[in-house]
Amino acid sequence: MALSNDIENLKKIDQCYKQLTGQGLFCPEEVEDRYQWLHNEAPYSILAHGRGPDPVFFYANQCTLNCFKYSPEEMVQLPSRLSAGPMDRAERQVLLDTVTRDGIAKNYQGPRVDKFGETFIIYDGEVWQLGFNTDDVWGQAALFWPFPRQ
Repeated sequence: MALSNDIENLKKIDQCYKQLTGQGLFCPEEVEDRYQWLHNEAPYSILAHGRGPDPVFFYANQCTLNCFKYSPEEMVQLPSRLSAGPMDRAERQVLLDTVTRDGIAKNYQGPRVDKFGETFIIYDGEVWQLGFNTDDVWGQAALFWPFPRQ
C-alpha cells in the first residue's frame, strides 16, 4: 500500500509527463486505481529526485525498489548520482543536462548500480523535467524497464 504522500508525488510526476508527451504514464485501462497500480504493480520503474547541487530521490515505485534493492526509507535518502556507478556518472550527467535543456530524453539504456554494488541494465529509459517551461522546476523524474521490451 502506498502512502498518501507517495500517491500525491506520483500524480504530479504523471501530470508533468503528460504535459511533455501528451499522454500519462502507461497503465492498463481496466485497472481500477491507476496510481496504486503505478506505485505497486507497474512492470517498469518510476522514480524522481528534487533539485539542488546533489539531488536526493523523493519518490520510487515498487519496481524501482526491487531493482535497486533499497527500502523505501533508504531510497528517499539516496543522492540520485549514486544510482549510477562511478564510471557511469558522467554519461548520466550528460543525460540529465539534455533533460534540463529539452524537457525530456527518451530511449536511454545503460548501467545502474544497486545497494550492494551490483550492476544492472536499464532499458527504454525516459527522463523528464518536473515543471519544464515554468518558473517552478522542481526536479527530474524517470521511468525505465528492468528488461528489454519486445
